[in-house]
Amino acid sequence: MAKIQIQIIIDENIKQQADVIFGRAGINISEAVTLFLCQSILQGGLPFDIEGAGYTQEIMKELDDAKRHSKNYGIGEYTNLDEIFKEWE
Repeated sequence: MAKIQIQIIIDENIKQQADVIFGRAGINISEAVTLFLCQSILQGGLPFDIEGAGYTQEIMKELDDAKRHSKNYGIGEYTNLDEIFKEWE
């Protein structure tokens, strides 16, 4: 499968903290982002719940709407990564 380069902009402190956490797991930021994206595809949305601490009701409604809509984009259900990669070929 061909690979592409993506670029993200994040807070420096967040990146430093993430480097430490992912380093303990033996992966780097790029591998962590790949895992996040694959899990998002497998689950048809964000691979974790977003807790409402500090969020307004309006923001929580928008997040719920986004989660609901993400499941309606024709993303199939997969049992493993090989199925995803095969579909991408």
